[in-house]
Amino acid sequence: VSGNDSDTDITKIQAPPASGTEKFLLSVSSTSTTGATIGGLTFENDDLIIYDPVSDTAVSFFDNSSLGYSVDDPNAVHLLPNGQVILSANENSTIGSNALGFQPNDLVKFDPITNLAETFFDGDLYTETTGVNIDAAFVLDNGDIVFSTASDVATGIGWSDSDLVLFDGTNFSIYHDAEDTDVLDAGTANVDALYIKVDPTDATVVIDTFDLSSDNEGTIISDDSIV
Repeated sequence: VSGNDSDTDITKIQAPPASGTEKFLLSVSSTSTTGATIGGLTFENDDLIIYDPVSDTAVSFFDNSSLGYSVDDPNAVHLLPNGQVILSANENSTIGSNALGFQPNDLVKFDPITNLAETFFDGDLYTETTGVNIDAAFVLDNGDIVFSTASDVATGIGWSDSDLVLFDGTNFSIYHDAEDTDVLDAGTANVDALYIKVDPTDATVVIDTFDLSSDNEGTIISDDSIV
């Protein structure tokens, strides 16, 4: 009908399934000038991909250069149920069409639909996280943040680079104490990625499983090696 020839194109962003379904949202730190290749997909340090280990295939999720952003080596990432992404980076970076600047001790929230970003956690506001590098993060359903840092922290409650720390919006506390030698070999482990699976019957208090990554080869968790 003349005058009514409009069309609407709606693109639905589907969040990649959690690790329980064997797909992973990830980034890598590669020293290669040609980038890294996983599942047949070559990508740069500044990108995020979705990897399916069952089919050994990968697809791009966040292409930093194509978007025109300056995210320098994202090293902590969490995908929210609404498709927005919480991330930190290894170096000072900017993200979003609003060019939000952030540091390695910050977490930002990026909306891939609006291409806007906002500060989710400002590390400079707290003595414990001033000058640190957040290298792993997970956001609980209640909004609390579980994270790890690339180095030990001596101020405040203090923690090691193996510990998982909880921030409830006001206070820090140890969420997982890696100094327990029955759990993690804290002498060699630097936790640099995490995913938390909880008991589906009580997601608020009962931890079922940690999925952890360490940048130290041969790290021991319980009786199993992780890399």
